[in-house]
Amino acid sequence: MPPPDPQRELAEELVEETLLEFDHVMTAEVRAAIRSALLHELLYTSEGQRRLRAARPDPIVQSSADIVKPGALPSRKRKGGA
Repeated sequence: MPPPDPQRELAEELVEETLLEFDHVMTAEVRAAIRSALLHELLYTSEGQRRLRAARPDPIVQSSADIVKPGALPSRKRKGGA
């Protein structure tokens, strides 16, 4: 079994959430077709990728090699002698 794909999981979650409101007005076959089309749009188009990025929670940064916490010593030297 392949490892979980967080991007696909998010896309599936968003599509299922969207389709919940329409369960009573469409057949299972229509729902499956729309689900497939929406997943394809989110996963394989640039607009879909943009929408998935916007829907993801902001990352939590624990540390950064580019930013030094005030009062801390830098962990590496930068180019230019800094």
